[in-house]
Amino acid sequence: LEFVTALFQANVGEQALNITLLDQQQTVVASTQAEWIGAKAFDWRKQGTVQSIGDQTYHWLPTMGSPLVMVQWSRSLFVKEATISSEFPWVLLVQMAATPHVRHIEQVHIQNMAILLLMSGFAPIAAFLVSRQLVKPVSQLAHITTNLPDKLLEQAPIPWVQSQVTEFALLVQNFRLMAASLQQKFGEIHQANATLEHRVQERTQALQQTNVALQESEERFRQMAENIREVFWMGSVDKDALLYISPAYEKIWGRTCQSLFETPQSFVDAIHPDDRARVIAAFAKQIQGTYSEEYRIIQPNGAIRWIWDRAFPICNAAGNVYRLVGVAQDITERKQAETVVRQQAERERLLGTIALHIRQSLNLDDILNTTVAEVREFLQTDRVIIYQFQPDWSGIVIVESVAAAWQSILGRQITDSYFAETQGEAYKQGRISAINDIHAAGLAACHVELLTQLQVRANLAVPILQGEVLWGLLVAQQCHAPRVWEAAEIDFLQQLAIQAAIAIHQSELYQHEQRLNTILEQQVEERTMQLQQALQYEALVKRMTDKVRDSLDEAQILQTAVEELVRGLEIYGCDTALFNFEQGTMTIAHSYTNGAFAPQPEVILATHFSDI
Repeated sequence: LEFVTALFQANVGEQALNITLLDQQQTVVASTQAEWIGAKAFDWRKQGTVQSIGDQTYHWLPTMGSPLVMVQWSRSLFVKEATISSEFPWVLLVQMAATPHVRHIEQVHIQNMAILLLMSGFAPIAAFLVSRQLVKPVSQLAHITTNLPDKLLEQAPIPWVQSQVTEFALLVQNFRLMAASLQQKFGEIHQANATLEHRVQERTQALQQTNVALQESEERFRQMAENIREVFWMGSVDKDALLYISPAYEKIWGRTCQSLFETPQSFVDAIHPDDRARVIAAFAKQIQGTYSEEYRIIQPNGAIRWIWDRAFPICNAAGNVYRLVGVAQDITERKQAETVVRQQAERERLLGTIALHIRQSLNLDDILNTTVAEVREFLQTDRVIIYQFQPDWSGIVIVESVAAAWQSILGRQITDSYFAETQGEAYKQGRISAINDIHAAGLAACHVELLTQLQVRANLAVPILQGEVLWGLLVAQQCHAPRVWEAAEIDFLQQLAIQAAIAIHQSELYQHEQRLNTILEQQVEERTMQLQQALQYEALVKRMTDKVRDSLDEAQILQTAVEELVRGLEIYGCDTALFNFEQGTMTIAHSYTNGAFAPQPEVILATHFSDI
């Protein structure tokens, strides 16, 4: 092995080579680097990156030290790794430093850069000299052709440039041909301009006439749009652009036209929440021309208006819908009239139902309960009661219909100092109490407190009269919020109070009749019993008379009399007695008790019967 090492060193000479021999265990057995000999598990790849450049030929770059590429290359190695033979699997490793090659490359690179720098210094000078010769005729030609159309129009002489260079000569010739063509075209243009000006004048006159007609038409449309109550609108199919909206929009919607131009879909926000989804779903009908919807809008002040909105498609020349026009009409008055008619019909139906119920039924509780239930459903209020006055002018809620969310006051006794003080004189004269909001009606504090305890926010009370007597009140109450009582509602409640008064009067008459009938029946029954008793007495006397008619025996007659009296009168017993006032005794001579004869005679002290 020492010989092999010496052989390696002899072959290397002054070259930057490392030759190393490794055995099967990667142990350095010979090397030109004496310090490597004997190293175990030798790994030449560590502390560097290896790139394959051929068959068992590699380029090793160090990873330690400077990150500069040239520095890494100068410290890199070219490595050849070869196995000696399959029978002798030792590895011969040859490492050659890249430093000489890098230095050679640097020298070549420096020489090339010097040449390039020298050439770059001479190139601008040569380019400047050549360009002067090339640009001079071009510059002259550019000066001549500047404002060439103006010069041609002025018919000024043009000093064309002469050049020996064929390309420039051709360029000048082309410019001269172009100038001649321009002169010809200018003549044609001048003639065309004259013709065009004449046509423009004719067209201008026609347009002026058309504009006058258009202005008159626009004026007529403006007058119509500004003076009718309907809202005309025109917009794009996707509703992203509004082309026109008539001034009536501001009056009906309570919003400015400018706000709608800025946000074309803002009118949707004004649609009542209960109608909005239905109207939006119906927008698809606008393209078909079948859109016709009635819906409510809410103005900024909270007022609700009814709208009848219709839309019609407009097609372009190709037959495609590209715009929508429509008209929106305020139908609030019509809807209110329909509501009034419907409510009037419902009131008449309800009044007829209650009147029929009164005629068909004599049950006052049933009639009054039906009345308050129908009234609460019709008025859509929270509570309806009938309040009956007592002799001391306190009152009791005798009938009630109340929504589930509010407390029941049925059977509650309520004392209002107003009625105790005035005895309801104003209500006897037909006064109606319509309170829209108990906190804004100027009521006494005690009255507000009483209504608050009853959960009342708005109150409508009409009198129930029996002749000139204030029998009670028919009261409708709104609990959850204030309410403005309409005249039709007040009139309806008055009519129902009259019907209730009729029912009460009818019930009282019926009760009075029932009492009279009861008294009469009692009297008839008593008289019948009296007659029956008289007949019984008469029959008893007849029997007694028949039995004693043929007898003259006093004892038998008296004994028969007491016996018949016990049986006929259905009493416990009967007897006859003789009084001796001097001795204070009485002697019972004849007696009969429940079918048995008592022993006779029997003397008894009269003091035992002091009532006789």
